[in-house]
Formats: sequence, C-alpha cells, structure tokens
Amino acid sequence: MNKIYFMSCNAYQKIASAVAPEGTPLAYEMIDRLENLDKMPFDFTLRNMVFTKNGFKYNDDFSKYKGLWGECQICNKPWLLLSDKIRSIIDENLKGGEGIRWISCNVIHEDETRVYYTPFFTKRVDVLDMDKCDYGNREHTMENLIKPVFDFSKASLYAMFSLPRFSNFWKMPSGAYVSEDMKKKITKAGIKGLCFEQCAVSYTNKTNSIFHKYWNKLGIKF
Repeated sequence: MNKIYFMSCNAYQKIASAVAPEGTPLAYEMIDRLENLDKMPFDFTLRNMVFTKNGFKYNDDFSKYKGLWGECQICNKPWLLLSDKIRSIIDENLKGGEGIRWISCNVIHEDETRVYYTPFFTKRVDVLDMDKCDYGNREHTMENLIKPVFDFSKASLYAMFSLPRFSNFWKMPSGAYVSEDMKKKITKAGIKGLCFEQCAVSYTNKTNSIFHKYWNKLGIKF
C-alpha cells in the first residue's frame, strides 16, 4: 500500500450546503481564532447554494435534492465538514504523529441539528520530495509550488496530513492527504460524499519500492 490520495468533499452531491452566518470572518481570519477552540463559535444553516456570475446566492428551495444531509457536508467555507462516522474511522487508523484535533460544528435545518467535525492540523509535517515537485520553472519554494510530489519514505509515517504550505490554510484545509490504507478503510465502510485523487509519489527510500521487495524475494540484500 504505497499510494497517497487527496481526500476532499464531493461538490457535486445532490445535498444542501452548510452556510455560515452572514458577516462571518474570512476563513484565514477564523483559523487563528480557532487555534485553541474545540467548537465552532457559530452554527451553520442548511441552504440551497447556487452559483451565479455574481458569486454564490442562497435560498431555501430544496426541491431538486434527494436528501439534505451527507457524510461530508458541502460548506461555503473551504473546510471539511465530516460526520462522526468518518471522524471515528480516521481516529481509529491514525499512526500517532499526525497532530490532528477536531473542531465540532453544529449544522441546523429547521428543528434538527447535526454535529459535524472539521480537522485542525497542529503539526507541519515534512512529506515532500522538494526536488521533484513542480514549481513552474520558478524558484523551488513553497510559495511557487504548483504540483506536489510526496516522498513516500516521509509521507508513509502519517495516515492523514495537510500540505505544509506557507500560509495558515494548511491548518484547516479544504481537503487532506491520506494513505492508501486510510482510503480503503473509509470506502469499505460505505462512506459516500468524498473524492479521492491519487497523488504523485517518489520512492527515494529503496526499502519502500516495489523493486526492492522483488529483489528481497530473490535474496539480494542492500
């Protein structure tokens, strides 16, 4: 199991959207305020979110939806709103060094309230193969990073992590990177509403390569 996936919410689900109250600070401003909190200081409300040429508009027409709720609720903030079921699967399969804590979020529709959880990453991890990442012919810095390439010998230490970007968005990202084993555990549980995109990985550590496993079977030692 030597693959890494980017896990995000499926924005094409036929469900309602969790909308923050009008006037809520921007996401990057909220992240600093949530540094030491375990509960979102406001409640989300389910709305019908419509994209127009002038931006998103909201109404309460849910006639086109088969259901309102999802395991990963679509949100008008760039965060993952995950069900308790998903949170439990993730917690059960972490390796111990991820540095993840959870912030609970109330989502309300009429007289019903459901609790979702968004991951807050407290640890900036070293997981990239900086020499193989795509920087668009510019200086090899995180500010110029276009396409990440993960060093499997580093990334395999974590079951779930956030891309260590220069801004604070890595603490509460719109998606997270997960191991192949984590992806299988989530999909095996029948979870819907998540997308998994396979990422580029380098195998600089020969002990993690398929070739090394083959050579090892032949009795060739390094």
